[in-house]
Amino acid sequence: MGRRFNPPPGWPDPGPGWTPPPGWLPNPAWPPAPPGWDYWSYSDPTPIRQVKRVVLGPVRTHPARKLARSGGFGFLAFLFVLAAVTPASPPRDDGTATAASVPSSARPSPSPTLPAGVPAQAQRVVVDEVVDGQTVRLHALDDRRGGFRKGTKTTVALLGLASPRGKQCHSGESKTALEARLSETTPVYAAAAKGGVLLWANRGESINLRLVQDGDARAVKSADAGMKQAEVTAKAMQSGVWSSVCVKPKPTPSPTPTAPPTSDTPTEAPPDTPTDEPSEPGDGGGDHAPSGATALCRDGTYSFSAHRRGTCSHHGGVAQWL
Repeated sequence: MGRRFNPPPGWPDPGPGWTPPPGWLPNPAWPPAPPGWDYWSYSDPTPIRQVKRVVLGPVRTHPARKLARSGGFGFLAFLFVLAAVTPASPPRDDGTATAASVPSSARPSPSPTLPAGVPAQAQRVVVDEVVDGQTVRLHALDDRRGGFRKGTKTTVALLGLASPRGKQCHSGESKTALEARLSETTPVYAAAAKGGVLLWANRGESINLRLVQDGDARAVKSADAGMKQAEVTAKAMQSGVWSSVCVKPKPTPSPTPTAPPTSDTPTEAPPDTPTDEPSEPGDGGGDHAPSGATALCRDGTYSFSAHRRGTCSHHGGVAQWL
């Protein structure tokens, strides 16, 4: 029994012996096949079989013919209708699979786009714990070149700054400020550097720089110019560690008091300053000395000086102390 492809009306005749290859679809420009069209025609060159079939009764249908008549060509007609509705992509001769044939689970996920201000070597991380105002424990979400292995937790200090710790002033506030800034952004971007890590928010803002600018940390000597300028701004605003609560003003030294001279310490009077008060000359006796006089000078005058040094220096010296 021979089988030949029976093209519907309007289809080109492929010739005897032609069989549709795997994945073959009719040209969408061809007219649709009539309903119930039989795509195969069969010829039987031995009439004896037909006699046997008539005499002996119904003959068992060949499995291939049964499949072709029952559902095989019906499914082919369904594919033809589907191809007429949806344009099929042309087959590729290089044997490679198209994007539609690759499962979505097998396709590589595109690299996340970094926000403006975040360097290319940064990678997405999740901060698991804030140890203090400058130390965090984190793990990476991808394998970008940020210096951290994906999924591995690492404890690292923030680069370029130093925050108060322990019982130092503003230590608790610095830790709280870092926790607040990390909770406001998802994800966090990080890049490891020599001596620490640089962190950025999802908007591209540097978290290290913001901590110094708000006074929650000080800039170290090795910090860049931007970090040091942020510290100048925090000092001017007296924010955080630069507030009057943490920075005590230096006491102004008070002048050393000078002890007043006592009556026992002699004071030398200037030579041009007279220290004697002249009085009427007498006989040198204390009985005629005026009241308050302390010495009788050699020229006969009396001196009322309270100290002996310099007494009667302009009157020839002391003749007698009274």
